[in-house]
Amino acid sequence: CGFAIATGEHTDSTRGRRAMIDASHERLTDYERTIIAMRGDGRFRSNLEMLACCALGLSEETAEVAQAVHYGHAGPVLNELGDVAWYAITAAHRLNTTLTQLRAIPAHAPAQDVDDSIRGMVTAAGLFAGRVKKWLYHDKPLDHELALRDLACVLLRAEQIADWHERTLEDAFAENIAKLRKRFPSGGFTAAEANARADETK
Repeated sequence: CGFAIATGEHTDSTRGRRAMIDASHERLTDYERTIIAMRGDGRFRSNLEMLACCALGLSEETAEVAQAVHYGHAGPVLNELGDVAWYAITAAHRLNTTLTQLRAIPAHAPAQDVDDSIRGMVTAAGLFAGRVKKWLYHDKPLDHELALRDLACVLLRAEQIADWHERTLEDAFAENIAKLRKRFPSGGFTAAEANARADETK
């Protein structure tokens, strides 16, 4: 996968890149507009902090996809794929890349079965986390092109997993939006609503 984009620095403020994404708001999908509203960007002091959150989130959510596939129920799988997409797309936004651009990054990711897709997704998420870790702790500049390739591969593998369950990634997007709107009835992220998890109450 290849996608050239300028690199950033540790101290890079979120404002500049967020402004770039906002400037192309008309090119965002409805799903992207919703997650921008829900994700609570003000909690993060820098791009690095937000990307670290996304790296941790992808590590957790890709594992939960694997767990859901193991138990063989399409509903939970789709729900977890929506969470994977949330983190992958949010991270891409921090690298000034929209969902449409991310999906256009070429990726060669053949899969013989769903287990191949899961392994590929978890591997790509781990590679992305490693790049962010080295940026955070080793003072190594983040290679945005490689980071975006990792995120594109995560998304492609998520699409494959949805397909193995006779669903689409757009189905996962729709479920994720419905969950977010139930979880955050105020219309945006709050810690209280995140912990209350209204979407999980019976």
